[in-house]
Amino acid sequence: MAALVAAISFDGLGRSRRQRSRPSLRVPDIQVARLTLPPAIQMTGIDKRFGAVHANRAVDMTVEKGTVHGLIGENGAGKSTLMSILYGFYHADAGAIAINGKPSLIRTPADAIGSGI
Repeated sequence: MAALVAAISFDGLGRSRRQRSRPSLRVPDIQVARLTLPPAIQMTGIDKRFGAVHANRAVDMTVEKGTVHGLIGENGAGKSTLMSILYGFYHADAGAIAINGKPSLIRTPADAIGSGI
């Protein structure tokens, strides 16, 4: 069964123009097996203190392969500290990091680069 799609677009002068697409052929639904891949980066239970300041408290973060993420928050929320732990500038007081599903001990930026960070 063919379907027609209608859309309204505006020219540069604010006038609307109705557009119709050509009939499209319906593609049968196909079940595709999804492979379960480990996350590219998984940080679990990350804790970091600077004296009395608890910069990161039990932070969990997962980044799937092929995705782009933004880390947002207020000033002083611990975003830079968390990323500094990921690339080896700071060491977490607690928690674990896994890269591509494998536990990774990142002590220096060179370790992070070697892990693909």
